[in-house]
Amino acid sequence: MSPAEEWQASGKFFTWQSTLPENRARPVKIFYVCMGDEAKPAIVMIHGFPTSSFDFRPLMSELQKDYRVCTFDSRMLNAYLDVLNAYNHRSIEGSIYSYDFRQHAYFEGLPVIPTLGVKGSF
Repeated sequence: MSPAEEWQASGKFFTWQSTLPENRARPVKIFYVCMGDEAKPAIVMIHGFPTSSFDFRPLMSELQKDYRVCTFDSRMLNAYLDVLNAYNHRSIEGSIYSYDFRQHAYFEGLPVIPTLGVKGSF
């Protein structure tokens, strides 16, 4: 059995249901793993994009000696829009001064293209 299959076998699923009207009360199955004694202090580990709970495997093995450690695989889909200098004008980003502050000059940044993206984690 591969490490990924062992990790999958050690976890369980719970069902979560959003109360927001735009989600239309659709249930989502979420995978989670908990290790360690339930009587010990708890730690919840949350991963970022694009990783998964599998990345916490070595750390959880160490922490379970002193803590109850849980992690889950979050399911997210985010859209984002970054707009910097949308008018294509040079933007002043700062000033450069001489050693005695008698002279200064502005340094300008290059125009930036707006960025639109989608990032998901399943």
